[in-house]
Amino acid sequence: MSDIAVTFGVQSPEEDARLVDALDVFIGNHLSVAANDDLPGVLIRTGLDAAGNKTRQLIFENGQWAEDFMSFWSTYGAVLGAN
Repeated sequence: MSDIAVTFGVQSPEEDARLVDALDVFIGNHLSVAANDDLPGVLIRTGLDAAGNKTRQLIFENGQWAEDFMSFWSTYGAVLGAN
């Protein structure tokens, strides 16, 4: 199975903090209920897009974790005022 990468453009330190906070909460939720071998495998890479804007790339070890996070982000990010 191949890794799934999801890239987010972060326009401000506040947006960056919201994304990292969301990832912390997402993983924390799984830590409280999952066995150690069922935890989301994820890496965070920081980069720049073609225009020189900061990006964060979340690399999940499987598609289900990526889908679960995107669903979580759509709700959690909206609560925090993210687009």
